[in-house]
Amino acid sequence: MKKLYFLLTMLLTLNGFGQNVTITKIIETDCSDPYVKSVELYVDGTVNFATDVTLNYMQNGDPWSNIQIDVSSFGTISNKFVYIVRDLALMQTEFPGTTFDTSNTIVEESRSTNGDDGYQVVLSGNIVSQFGKTETDADDDTVWEHDDSVVSRKSGIEDTGA
Repeated sequence: MKKLYFLLTMLLTLNGFGQNVTITKIIETDCSDPYVKSVELYVDGTVNFATDVTLNYMQNGDPWSNIQIDVSSFGTISNKFVYIVRDLALMQTEFPGTTFDTSNTIVEESRSTNGDDGYQVVLSGNIVSQFGKTETDADDDTVWEHDDSVVSRKSGIEDTGA
């Protein structure tokens, strides 16, 4: 019986650590129109965005809970990149080596990040990835300000959710 209990515990533990969603890139340019603005996430394992993921958007240092970007239409995703973009046709033109389509891209036209906004991924109630200092406008804390830039997660650095 102890062996069965141990095996069941191990399976549940492995299953719990087998998935994650990480912010891997943020693109924010100074183009006013058309907007080249994008957030790239990498899904490790299998994740149901409709039930398990919240993408919080911190605008100008406001609380994370004020704005959520609806990512539920991704549905269930396994081991691939997904994108939240402002202008789909523009992203397809500017990045022809990347596939942007309905299976991996959500168009979010109402958000026009301006280099001082943050993003936070919550998976099953736990913060798993965050870009931005909580309730801090990057205009007031230039360590993470990203006006007119591309910000990429450094390879090999573990995402602690902070």
